[in-house]
Amino acid sequence: MRTPSELMSKNYSGPSKVIPLGQLRNTDGFRFIGIDRDGGEHYCTVRHGDGGSYYMSSNTITFQDLIGWIPDAQAPNAKVESDGAASCAGRASNDGFDHRG
Repeated sequence: MRTPSELMSKNYSGPSKVIPLGQLRNTDGFRFIGIDRDGGEHYCTVRHGDGGSYYMSSNTITFQDLIGWIPDAQAPNAKVESDGAASCAGRASNDGFDHRG
């Protein structure tokens, strides 16, 4: 899996530290801010689908168009997000998403 910095466009103007998508938490209702290749921020939520799969829900972007994510400080899960992201830093994993748009 490519790192967020490898996927950034030449015009990237977003946050300097972006967490790889493989470190998202597969927890229904988990909220995060997805980052696109130009640095745009998109509010996203993890949803639990039929058959035990997980997918991302957003009104402004699809999962395939994201390069990484940052914690949503306004989300009810913000404390857990920040702690989880810190403990996952540098650890590779599969994203586990169903990749439905």
